[in-house]
Amino acid sequence: MNLEVEQLVEWMRTRNSKIGQAEKRVGFYGLDVYSLLESIEEALTQLKQIDPELAMKARLRYQCFDPYMDDEQE
Repeated sequence: MNLEVEQLVEWMRTRNSKIGQAEKRVGFYGLDVYSLLESIEEALTQLKQIDPELAMKARLRYQCFDPYMDDEQE
């Protein structure tokens, strides 16, 4: 994680701690496309520990990246 992302996450954590309604909270969702395969595998590894069924669904969703695994910049 770089400094800018760390600062953004800390700002969001502070802001969200003051907001009661979940739908008004901010979030950060992304994928590191510079190490696409490694990022996907790490996300799936962590998700398997939390919710194995959801991890299987996520793996299916990640298949859209399969054509780009040989050239992540593509």
